[in-house]
Amino acid sequence: MAVGLPPGPPAGLDVITEARLTPRQSERVTAAAERHRRGETGVLRVGFEASGAGELTTRARAEFARRHPGVRVAPKRYDWGQEAAALRDGLTDVAFVWLPHDQAGLHAEVVHSEPRVVGLPSGHPLVGRSGVSVLDVRDEPLMWTERAPREWVDGGRSTPGRTGRARTGARPTTM
Repeated sequence: MAVGLPPGPPAGLDVITEARLTPRQSERVTAAAERHRRGETGVLRVGFEASGAGELTTRARAEFARRHPGVRVAPKRYDWGQEAAALRDGLTDVAFVWLPHDQAGLHAEVVHSEPRVVGLPSGHPLVGRSGVSVLDVRDEPLMWTERAPREWVDGGRSTPGRTGRARTGARPTTM
């Protein structure tokens, strides 16, 4: 490359300094392109329900950061049950979705499960049991927020044709 420069040291030093940066910048561009090719850079938008998944999301985020240090995780908080809609609408790339939930159009994988619990007054007939099914409490009054998805509120209580013990029984707890 030939460039005509005015006489004097400042112009020469400027050009030499910039010329030395060019190979390093070229290496950085090549490395960045390679990270993108391997999918190791960018932003991962993660949807989660307002109360989160506690320790699970913390552990998952730390492990993802360890495996993909060039990818920034952008958590996106949603109100009761809206994380699945955000996923369907393309507002998130992945989401922690509480089940039961409408999974139409989604690929779901169970990554964690927790026992159900039911709070009962100390004199309630179910208190002495080691476990109860959702059917055992189907006629009990239930406290819930109006913003919760109906599938969460019902929790299998109104599933047509469902009989017998729930797959994950609740542990009775006195209040």
